[in-house]
Amino acid sequence: MIADEEGFLQPNIFLDKCVECGLCRKTCPILSPLKAPDHSHQKLYALHSKDKLIRRRSTSGGFFSVISKEIIDGGGKAVGVVLNDDLKITHLYIDDADEIYRFSGSKYVQSDLQNCFRQVEQCLQSGHKCVFSGTPCQVAGLLSFLKHPYLDLYTVEVVCHGVPSPLFWEQYIKHKENEYKSKVVAVNFRDKKYGYGSGVMKLVFSNGKVYHQGHEADYFLHAFSKSMIDRRSCYNCHFKGMEKHYADFTIYDGWHICKWNKKMNDDKGTTLVYAHNEKAQCLLNKISNNFIIQEVSVNDKYAKIDAVMLYRSSIMSPQRNNIYQILNNNGFDGVVDKYLSITWKIRFKSLLKQLLYHMRVLSLFNRFKKFL
Repeated sequence: MIADEEGFLQPNIFLDKCVECGLCRKTCPILSPLKAPDHSHQKLYALHSKDKLIRRRSTSGGFFSVISKEIIDGGGKAVGVVLNDDLKITHLYIDDADEIYRFSGSKYVQSDLQNCFRQVEQCLQSGHKCVFSGTPCQVAGLLSFLKHPYLDLYTVEVVCHGVPSPLFWEQYIKHKENEYKSKVVAVNFRDKKYGYGSGVMKLVFSNGKVYHQGHEADYFLHAFSKSMIDRRSCYNCHFKGMEKHYADFTIYDGWHICKWNKKMNDDKGTTLVYAHNEKAQCLLNKISNNFIIQEVSVNDKYAKIDAVMLYRSSIMSPQRNNIYQILNNNGFDGVVDKYLSITWKIRFKSLLKQLLYHMRVLSLFNRFKKFL
């Protein structure tokens, strides 16, 4: 994989080494689609971890942390997305339960898979269980690479809005470091400082300063939420629709938990989990005591609203292509000046959120907004 001019990792063929065997085309899940999955036994659940620390670290309910611990405690391995010390987003293969916390929290950037597909294959061939988490296209890529199913492999796909460029992320971090005159040492893309329903970007700097801003005022989250910076293929994603989801589990935010279980509606995060097959259901049954859990009808209209990105692609912003041109030619400041400047209205909304939070009425205000 080689980064293109926008910073996205793209497949690359070394033509001087190519023998035209066609294996790359056979392995690509778009050019050679996988067999349609059997979802006749699928069930849907709303859940969150009983472990307060896991839940606090997680963007929603902490499902992947719990399932990873189950697999690793049984002698298996787990593969998920982490933020490295250099703030790059990569997939990591671990066999130590003390490292599971690194999987916690969403990372809204295209991850570098490195050689984890090969590591998963070696793990399975050695007779160990393995759990892998990624976007739907990454799960499909792994299954195509493996060529045949493994009973010891559990796949967890995260419903995906699209992936921004590692280059845009890198330039955003540099911009913030210049602004605060300090290095960023920790990141949370959706911190729950103002509650689950009001997630904000959190940056911790080496000088002790901490930055919190929501999607209305943070440059990165604003561009991401408006579909300004995704990979081009994400706007015509081949893995939308239930028949294109090949994982054992599909997970996404349970924003409407109040419709299914009011006692679970505590503004700390809930995950909706599809268990698509009997293998997934058996594992979920085994670990269910770790969760507060509520079964939800697969036909529930609110569950389908929360899963909107399971069925459709993001709509590309008209500014998308210009943003990357400006980023390359004029840097991140040029993008901010042209497309991401903060208006007085946005600043007011951001300050109002902070004020309501400090008055301890933000959660009440958010609930009231739903009735307006």
